[in-house]
Amino acid sequence: MRTLTFLLLVTILGVPIAFGTGCNETVQEQGESAPKPLPQYVLSDSWPSDTAANTIGQPVGVGLMPDGSVAVFHRGKGTPNPHVPDDVVVFIDSDSGEIVNSWGGDTFIQSHGMHVDWAGNVWLTDIKRHQVFKFSAEGQLLLTLGTAGEAGLDNTHFDQPTDVAVSPEGDIFVTDGYGNRRIVKFSGNGDFLLDWGKEGGAPGEFVNPHAIDISKEGVLYVSDRENHRIQTFDTEGNFLDTIPTGGAVYACIVDERKEELLATDFQKQDTIVLGSDVFLMGLTDSLPSDAFIGHSHDGDRAACQYHDLTRDADGNIYLVDLIGKRVEKWVLK
Repeated sequence: MRTLTFLLLVTILGVPIAFGTGCNETVQEQGESAPKPLPQYVLSDSWPSDTAANTIGQPVGVGLMPDGSVAVFHRGKGTPNPHVPDDVVVFIDSDSGEIVNSWGGDTFIQSHGMHVDWAGNVWLTDIKRHQVFKFSAEGQLLLTLGTAGEAGLDNTHFDQPTDVAVSPEGDIFVTDGYGNRRIVKFSGNGDFLLDWGKEGGAPGEFVNPHAIDISKEGVLYVSDRENHRIQTFDTEGNFLDTIPTGGAVYACIVDERKEELLATDFQKQDTIVLGSDVFLMGLTDSLPSDAFIGHSHDGDRAACQYHDLTRDADGNIYLVDLIGKRVEKWVLK
């Protein structure tokens, strides 16, 4: 059995309906097993602590460290001069919600993407500096990609890079999203290897490659935001598949423990903000589940814009909300 939202169904049939996520149709195929029930979550009202919440500016990235703490990348509360003075990388205890470490002051202008690699290094992108940075967990700068303050389209320049992912073998993949609409691959020591993509809607093309993650099998999952889809590729840039989504897909992450892909989208009706949804699928599925967190699931909450997410070993989900300027912990029931 597979569940398709009404939006996805009418797209397949070619009917030009722009939105309408609340209506579902269930299709039973012979020989298919019943789908797994969607997980049930409750929003924690005590995480993070008040001190942590008051320290964090607009959050844009979130990741899970090997010690279980939650890394948050935010835009600070100070005015860049030329860099934001605040520590924009904070580490929050996953239980107490208290900040256990922070760094990154006087380094970034406009924070954007975060990735914690297999070794626990922290990768960050700055769309004003047009650069990608690799730091140790303690905040030591290990590698810089791109040319500071210079946008471009070549082996040493980005134009507002949005996110980064690192393979288990150490290869680096950057979504050079807002300006160049491409994916760039580097070796582990930062040597340019190849790039692919251009602006468009065909397979292998992007309107905004906004986020990226990679499975241990080497499949890249790219959030092609305004094309309302996730595209998958191998590590040489060969197109594999397209997963349509109900709205502009902002983030996607691979959870190897459960062999699942989680993603967030953002939906508007004309100029009215509806908000974000969180959905999941198996790594080989072709369609996402219904929303289990977000405006479609709980329309009574204030509109949110989930820019990134991560999930811990206990199944709890951490989300960063641009509109609400908050970090949320959703606890698995």
